[in-house]
Amino acid sequence: MVKQLYLSGGIDLKSHASMRHLSDFAIDVCEPSFMKRQFLKYHCWKSAEKLHQDVYGSGNFEIDQYADLIKNIEKYVHEFSKINRPLLFMKFKESFIDVKSSHVVVKKTCGTVKLGGVVLKNEYDVFTDEKKNLILDV
Repeated sequence: MVKQLYLSGGIDLKSHASMRHLSDFAIDVCEPSFMKRQFLKYHCWKSAEKLHQDVYGSGNFEIDQYADLIKNIEKYVHEFSKINRPLLFMKFKESFIDVKSSHVVVKKTCGTVKLGGVVLKNEYDVFTDEKKNLILDV
């Protein structure tokens, strides 16, 4: 969902860390409600990460927790699909292209990415420094 959203604006997120950071960024710039931002970032995204880790057999949760995790992920997908893309891409440009960031590296490129059988054009590759926390001031 996150990778697809950014690719629709020509931005290819190159790592899990960049997806996590830029998911938070999208929520912070496009969601006015503080409580909803917190819910999406700290409950819904964390649910997706837990399920992702479970693929590798980590056993982070009990089997009876699946329903809540899936509900949180569905809520995240639903809310994320409503993000104001023009606003997001304008804020992305202002925050990471027009200004250098110490933790987000944006490289101009010209290419395509195949995602889910669809070929999308990308103009920027994005990498993040996993060791630094993303602090947003938008």
